[in-house]
Amino acid sequence: MPLNSRSARCVKSNPAELSLAAAIVALLVLLPLSAAGAASDLEEGRVLAKEWCSSCHMVAPGVAPTTTDAAPPFPKMAEDPAYTEERLRSWLWAPHPPMPDFDLSRFEIESLVAYIKSLDSN
Repeated sequence: MPLNSRSARCVKSNPAELSLAAAIVALLVLLPLSAAGAASDLEEGRVLAKEWCSSCHMVAPGVAPTTTDAAPPFPKMAEDPAYTEERLRSWLWAPHPPMPDFDLSRFEIESLVAYIKSLDSN
């Protein structure tokens, strides 16, 4: 039995509705993944800070640097509005002496920035 034009419209899919539905599904799937990624970046940043930065910087509240105290403490940097995420990224991407160039990957830079900013107690 052939469908009339009215019933054919009922079964046709609206491309805009399909696009919206696909976007919602993608968001619901990817949102938890991005939160998990951010948490792992933070942990990676903590590990990197302890391993590479702790000889010059205080990398956590109450943890003194092992060789010098000349470099700014990470908790102070986190609370200072002058140390924006952009500034930290720029510094880590192209450090200037006396800070050594660790040739960090983007993931490592983002992880360190996330860790430093997580120390803001405000």
